[in-house]
Amino acid sequence: MKITIKTLSLIIIIFVITTIIVSLSILNGNHYLKNFNIISVNNIATTYNLKFEKVKSAKYYEIIVYSNDNSVFYEEKTTNNNVSLNLSNIINNNEYKIVILAYDENGNNITVNNPYSFRYMEPTFNPNNSLLLTDFIDYTLKIDGDLSKKDYYLEINDGLYTIIKEKIKTNEYTIPYKLYTGINQIFYLNLYDNNNIINSLVLYSNISPVQDIKIESPKNNEIMDYKDIVLEYSGGQNSTSKVLEIYTNDTLIKEIPVINNKVIISKDFFKKGKPYKVIIKAIYNDIDKYTKIDKVDFTINDKDTLKPAYINSISSYNNNYIELYNPNNKGDIYYTIDGTDPSNGLIYKDKILINDNTILKTIIKEKNSNNSIIKEYPISNNLKDTYKIYLNIGNNKALKEISDNISKKLKDNNIIVYQNDLNSTYNELISESKTLNTDLYLSINFNESTSHELYGLETWINNEESISYSLANIIHNNLISIYYNKEGNRGIKYASNSLDELSSKNVNNSILINLIFSDNEEDTKWFNSNKDKIVDTITNSILKYFGII
Repeated sequence: MKITIKTLSLIIIIFVITTIIVSLSILNGNHYLKNFNIISVNNIATTYNLKFEKVKSAKYYEIIVYSNDNSVFYEEKTTNNNVSLNLSNIINNNEYKIVILAYDENGNNITVNNPYSFRYMEPTFNPNNSLLLTDFIDYTLKIDGDLSKKDYYLEINDGLYTIIKEKIKTNEYTIPYKLYTGINQIFYLNLYDNNNIINSLVLYSNISPVQDIKIESPKNNEIMDYKDIVLEYSGGQNSTSKVLEIYTNDTLIKEIPVINNKVIISKDFFKKGKPYKVIIKAIYNDIDKYTKIDKVDFTINDKDTLKPAYINSISSYNNNYIELYNPNNKGDIYYTIDGTDPSNGLIYKDKILINDNTILKTIIKEKNSNNSIIKEYPISNNLKDTYKIYLNIGNNKALKEISDNISKKLKDNNIIVYQNDLNSTYNELISESKTLNTDLYLSINFNESTSHELYGLETWINNEESISYSLANIIHNNLISIYYNKEGNRGIKYASNSLDELSSKNVNNSILINLIFSDNEEDTKWFNSNKDKIVDTITNSILKYFGII
């Protein structure tokens, strides 16, 4: 009888516990990102109507359309799960892929289960069509795609009146010069399938096709910290080239070709306390009269700005102690462990005892310098079940052994590791890493110089605010400790969204290590003689940071 009562009691206890667990799962179900799918994709010409399952815990969605080289063709953030995408610059016979990411309030994300791939088969204007109409010369308009399957119409208008609208059957159409010679005018071209516009183009007669360009940062007359300066601009569309010029006292000291809308200007061009001017030019086919420019003046601060503190581990799992490090040769670290402003917090002197999950905040101050930024570190007493790392060595076969050995050691410690295909493009790697939602994207590479005289080791992250700031410092310092020449410490460098594989919009936690200059004999000799040490140093740095060893 006693056994029966004990057995019955045990069953009741198990039932109660199971009920509580199930109830908690139901109650908390909205707090976790769940897998979701694209329901339908329909298009009318270049407008794509996209419907996908709603994720209850998602704060917003990011929709990315990749072109056939895996570069980002279109991106949009939305809170809706039924959206219309206007892909007006789509190209005939090109392949595209639609990927959706759902983000929760903490910035965690999950990728849609079934990305949608498609090929656009409607005719489009050839992307190499000139945008300029030249007086007294007929313009030849080129159209890509099969025009024989449907009735296609070409319309030319000046914004108010339709000048031409006629059926088109051939892939070249001549616009007679008498329509535009001597006129300062913008002409709008539309390609129709019945009543639907399937492609558009704008041509310019005696007017610059280049849109106005504007420097967004730095601001005019701003006082800048003595460090690499990130110049960001908007506009300049339709230009065939862009150039950045740096002046001091009206003397040109550097001219730089520009590709992206963010440019890193090395602090080596500047001196503390001195004024400078930068000019950016957006040019169409080297024709001066079509160039658009903007400029800003700024002064370099005569004080140093301190680098922020970094942390030894994101987990206090091993012994509940956290260590902080000052990357400057001056100043004190101030900190709080309750999430409050650290500016008036405690001065760091020894390891910090952490007894619970918390937010650690730090700042470094020194009376003759500008304060560092405030760094915020979430500290956890619980190890994550599984970490995922993406290892990228580009197409560098010399680094394959390093990558394979790092991968093996990480996998031996239950980390999931993805490695790049040597034939993949960087856009493909970035897309894959983002889709996999990895905890760390680690790119290992070699530097190269035109002079063949440079040497040293450098580590890149996006900026000081990056999640990867601490781990990058740890890996870099540990590698420098085994590097043969301490003068080869090229330091931590910031890409500031100028490198796609480090940009926060592509990868949450990313680091790029340039181990050596491959054209330097001493660097190459050190690399070949220290491969095992390099592998152990990188691997152990990662494992300790994640609190695994």
